[in-house]
Amino acid sequence: MTDDKTFRQSRTLWGAMRERTANRPLVHILGALMFAGGAAYLLYGGNGAGEGAAPSSGAIVLIIALSFSLLICAAQLSRVSRTMLEPLSQIARATAHCVEGNPVPIPSVGATPMLQRLAGDIATLSQRASDTAAGHDVLTGLPLREGLLRHINRSMAHPDGNRSFGILHIDIDRFGEINDSLGRSAGDSVLRDFARVVRPMIGPDECLSRDGPDSFVMHISRIRSDADLVNLAKHLQAEAQRQIKINGSALGLTCCIGIARGRPDVPTDMTVVNAEDATREARRAGRGSIQVYTDDLDNVLNARRSILHGLRFALENGEIEPYFQPQVSATSGEIVGFEALARWVHPEEGVLSPWQFLPIAEEAGLLCDISDVMIDRSLKQLSAWRRAGLAVPRISLNMTGRDLSAEDFTDRLMLQIDRHGLAPGDVCIEILESAMIEQSDDPITATLNRLNALGFPIELDDFGTVHAAISSLQLIDLSAIKIDRSFVTDVHKRPERRKLINAIIKLARGLEIGSVAEGVECDDERAVLQELGCQCLQGYGIARPMSGADATRWLMSYKPGGRMVPMVAAV
Repeated sequence: MTDDKTFRQSRTLWGAMRERTANRPLVHILGALMFAGGAAYLLYGGNGAGEGAAPSSGAIVLIIALSFSLLICAAQLSRVSRTMLEPLSQIARATAHCVEGNPVPIPSVGATPMLQRLAGDIATLSQRASDTAAGHDVLTGLPLREGLLRHINRSMAHPDGNRSFGILHIDIDRFGEINDSLGRSAGDSVLRDFARVVRPMIGPDECLSRDGPDSFVMHISRIRSDADLVNLAKHLQAEAQRQIKINGSALGLTCCIGIARGRPDVPTDMTVVNAEDATREARRAGRGSIQVYTDDLDNVLNARRSILHGLRFALENGEIEPYFQPQVSATSGEIVGFEALARWVHPEEGVLSPWQFLPIAEEAGLLCDISDVMIDRSLKQLSAWRRAGLAVPRISLNMTGRDLSAEDFTDRLMLQIDRHGLAPGDVCIEILESAMIEQSDDPITATLNRLNALGFPIELDDFGTVHAAISSLQLIDLSAIKIDRSFVTDVHKRPERRKLINAIIKLARGLEIGSVAEGVECDDERAVLQELGCQCLQGYGIARPMSGADATRWLMSYKPGGRMVPMVAAV
C-alpha cells in the first residue's frame, strides 16, 4: 500500500506543477524528477520480505512511468534547444534498460548539471537492477542463493577445485523483534554488520551469501571434518555477539546454525537444503544452537515428513478422533464428565497418542484444524449420549493458546454448540497453565473471559508443572484447577507430594473453585485425595481413554463406588 500511496502523491504534485507552469517547460522536468522519487526508493529497498529479489511490480510501474514522463517533457520543450531533447531521449532509453536489469552505458549529456545528475541517477538505478538480476542482495552486496550455487559449481568444476566442502546455514535469532523494537533501519544495520563480521572468515575460493530476511549461507572448502565446521560456527557466533552493536552498545546477537557437508552423491542445491533443515532442528533446541546434518537426522526428518503427509490425509478422511476419559466425583463416584483427548486412528500403525503427532501438527500450523475436528466430533458424541438417555453432565475440551487467540473462536464454538443442541454449560474449556498470560488485555485472556460470560466452565490444566504467577489466576474466573499426575502418582508413599497436593487443594478452596486430580491409578491414591478434600478424580484407575463406542459400553456398565479396576482398552 505504501508503494501505491507514493505513486499517487508524486503524480498529483507533478500534475499541479504542469497546470501552474504551462509556459515554463523546464519546471516540468523537475516535476518528472519528483514523480521518479518513488522508483528510486523501491529499488534501493530495505530488509523486508522479498529483499534482494528482482525489482517489485510497483518499482517497475514507477520506472516505466518515469520513462514516459521524460518523453512527454521532451515533447513539451519545443522551444528549448534540441541539444537537450536528444540527451533526454537517450536517458529514457537507458531507463527502459534499467527495468530489464541490463547494464547500459549512460550517454554523454553535455554540460547541463541537471541532466548530468539525472544521468548519474539512472546509471545507479540501472546498476542496482543489474546486480539484483545477477543474483546479488542490494543491502549487503552479497550474492543470493542462485549466485552461491553458481560459485560452488564453478569451484567444483575447476581442475584444482576442492570437491569436499561444507555449508553453514545461519539464522539470526529474534530478528523480527529487532525490527519491531528498534526500527527497520536498525535491522538493516544489523544485517550489514553481520555480513561485515563474517566476510573475513571465508577464503578467496569460498562464498558468503544472503538467503532470506534473517539468514545467510557460507560455503567453506577448507575442511577436514565436521568438527572443523562446528568450531567455525562457534567462532562465528562469538564474533557476531561481540562485534555487532546498535548505537555503540553490544546487541548480544545470537544465531542458530545448521551444518551440512557436500557429498559426491548429493546435488549441490540439496546440500544447502540439508543445512537449512539442520538449522530448523537447531531452532528446536533453542537460541544459539548448532546442528550437524547426519544420516540419523535425515531419518528423523523423513519420518517427520511422512507423518505430516499422513496427518493431512487423516484430517481429510476422518482419522482424527476424540477418545474419552471419564471424570468422577471423589466422594460418590458419580460421573462428572468426560475429557476428550485427540487420537489418530492410523490404518496401519493403529491408535497414535498425541505426543506422536501433535508437535508436528503445531509446526505445520494444523493445530486449529485438529481442534475444529475435536470440537465437532466430541459435541456430536455428547449429544448422542443425551439422546440415548446416558447421563453425561459435560465434555471437557483441550484448547491451545493459538485456538483461543483467534478472534472468531468464540463465534465458531457457539455455532457448534447450537448445531448439536447443547448449552455452554455442557462444555468445559481446559487450557494449559503455560498458556496463561499475566496481561489482562491479552487476546487469550479476553477470549476466556468472553467464554466465561457465556457460561462455559474454564479449567486450568496441569497446574503446578510450569512457572506461572498466582496473580494470573485472578484474571480469569476459573471453575477448577487440575492437579498434574506427576504430583498424584504414589502420593500415598511420598509425604512431600501429599503436602504439595494439600497446598493446591487449599488454594482452590480459597479461590472458591474446584479441584481435579489427574493420573489416579489405585485405591490408595484415591483414599489420600479423598482425605485431602479433592473433588474429582481422573485416571487409568477409573478408565483409560476410550473411543466413543467403547465409552458408550463403559457408561452402560459403570457402577459408582466400586474398587478401581483399570479397563484394558485403547490408549
